[in-house]
Amino acid sequence: MANEQRETMLNRAWEGVEDTYQNVTDRASQIADKASHMSESATQCVKDAPFTASLVSFGAGVGLGLLIAQLLIPERRPQRWYDSYLGCDRARSIEDMAHRYLPDSFTRRMGV
Repeated sequence: MANEQRETMLNRAWEGVEDTYQNVTDRASQIADKASHMSESATQCVKDAPFTASLVSFGAGVGLGLLIAQLLIPERRPQRWYDSYLGCDRARSIEDMAHRYLPDSFTRRMGV
């Protein structure tokens, strides 16, 4: 009797595992299909308006470059412009991360 109960519990557990696996597989397929569709639509947008896509990419690069440069410049005032958005602790941790991952020669040139 105990063996039958154990076998029933194991069968239920295995069915639960199979159901969960199937759900995860289905969800992963849905996400992959959406990503594929988004990639196709982005490619189509670039084909339709290459100049606009170039300007947007350039603007995003300049914006990120300015943000990174601002993070590396030594503090000249007590509060930076992004402190109100990020909070002092988070901004300081981002600055520390940038200092750790960028080469020493680059950070020395920036005066950090």
